[in-house]
Amino acid sequence: MQTVWRGLVLCVLLFSAPFSAHALSASWSSTIPGSIQFENPIYYWYQIWNATTYPGGWQTADFLTSPTVSVQYYVDVIDTATQQPLPQNADVSVGQVIEFRPRPLSDSNITWSSSSVPGTFNGHWEPRAVIDSTFNTPYAGPDNFVGVEYNLYYTVWLNPPSPRQSTAQEKADSTCPASEYLGTTRGRDVYASLSLDEPVMSVEHNGSAGLSCDSTGFVCTVTSPGSIESRFTFEPVDGHFYYRYDSRDIITKRLTIRFWDVTIPVGTYSETVNNPFCAGSNTPMRRVGESGAFSVAVPAQSIVFVGDAKTPNSAPTPPVISGAASSYPSVLTQFTFLSTDPDGDTLRYGIDWDENASVDEWVPSSGYVSSGSSGDSSYGWGSAGSYTFQALAEDEIGNRSAWSTHNITINPALPVSVDLRVNGENSATVSDGESALLTWSSNNASSCSGAGFSTGGQTHNSTGLVVVPSAPSTVYRILCSGIGSPAEDSVEVYVASPTVDIAVIPADSLIRAGDSIVLSWSAVDITKNSCELSGPGIVRRQSNNLTQWDGTTSVRVDQKSTFTIVCESAQGDVSDSITVGLIPDFEEF
Repeated sequence: MQTVWRGLVLCVLLFSAPFSAHALSASWSSTIPGSIQFENPIYYWYQIWNATTYPGGWQTADFLTSPTVSVQYYVDVIDTATQQPLPQNADVSVGQVIEFRPRPLSDSNITWSSSSVPGTFNGHWEPRAVIDSTFNTPYAGPDNFVGVEYNLYYTVWLNPPSPRQSTAQEKADSTCPASEYLGTTRGRDVYASLSLDEPVMSVEHNGSAGLSCDSTGFVCTVTSPGSIESRFTFEPVDGHFYYRYDSRDIITKRLTIRFWDVTIPVGTYSETVNNPFCAGSNTPMRRVGESGAFSVAVPAQSIVFVGDAKTPNSAPTPPVISGAASSYPSVLTQFTFLSTDPDGDTLRYGIDWDENASVDEWVPSSGYVSSGSSGDSSYGWGSAGSYTFQALAEDEIGNRSAWSTHNITINPALPVSVDLRVNGENSATVSDGESALLTWSSNNASSCSGAGFSTGGQTHNSTGLVVVPSAPSTVYRILCSGIGSPAEDSVEVYVASPTVDIAVIPADSLIRAGDSIVLSWSAVDITKNSCELSGPGIVRRQSNNLTQWDGTTSVRVDQKSTFTIVCESAQGDVSDSITVGLIPDFEEF
């Protein structure tokens, strides 16, 4: 497919092209051998005015030696959706619209220089440049033109020229551009420029990708995947070197001459003295030894853009969000996110906890997971209320899904309570070395910790935890925390140390045979089945899981007697005894 775009249309569209480092370019440069001269009409017309015979043609002056000419062309390939240029070998998607924009034709794209003049000069682009006929119609026979009238424009020096250059002010008064100043010859400041035709441009689209282009061929929609190869061709152009000169101190005349006889010039003229202007506009130079204007021929130049059209990558599906619909203040609640990618690309999940359309957290925090793999994250809200958060899925290419939302209600905090028991009671007594059973329950607690025992992370334990307290007592505490204020409870376990005691009341009594005495006894922290008090004339027993036994009794004593109390305990039998002696009887002799 080939499209030709004429230069005039080209100029209109070029001004929208952005400038970038991705511009494609083509350049041409050549050195022209020999010297280029300009024709000096001043002498010619001066001689016609004063001579009686035809002077014989133009006078010339050599000025440019072996000029080097360079031309540069630029083209941008634009993604119309982003208005950004595409680099070579860019990937484009099916359905994408691309535009091929040549850069504006700028004078800076044309440069030329010559060994005979200092510096480097820029040229000009002209719409199909033409040669101005002023000063370009030399007189040619016959000797007389009967009845023929010519209007001739020419300049004549008022005085013979003197070698000099115009002052800066004189140059400012002139319309000759300072950027084209070359130097001075034959007393005149000479200016020269290189003008090139604006090129006709064609573009040809090749490659295996499908392109649907408008009538210009420069705006194309990619219709199928494959390779893209678009060739721009700037057609050959011609150009000319033109010269001008400062006309200060020149009389400008307009003559109407009837040549009835060449020796009798007839006519009228007007003259303006010392009126500066830039004379010789668009007067072409020619190569020394050749006739006619010298042409600069720039051959066709091509720029090729290469790209790769691909089927566009699809975005992942919006993630499915799983998790609680209610919670409590400051409680971290876990949510799960799950998405799949149609292209099988790896993906990650972006979560917007505060619903401001900005990702606050990526899951995973680095890297990606395979398509269809879930991601988890936890979040807590500080106060009661209704909240909404959202999440998206992003694949490794950068394509994002739409947002998915999840609503959650944060309920007010509930108070925490806990109840700790030992052997089912608020306190207990056990023998030394004997175990006890701790149980506890709580409400609205998320964790419980124990002092003196380990809860194992449990907030409830109905089966019981066996502990062995140490003497004389041990306090067990539990602290449970939750959404509300923490709560605690405690129990105390006493360790029994069994003791028994037996005594006579009063202890200092004087006892004779046949007297009665009062026995007093006590047994403390007895945890077994029985105790027994025994001695002459007395036997007492007590059972049924005693913890304490005490009492008094009266006993007749007829002889020296020993009374004993024995109790069973977890540590074995414990006992105490007392011996009661009698006062001797004395007989009279």
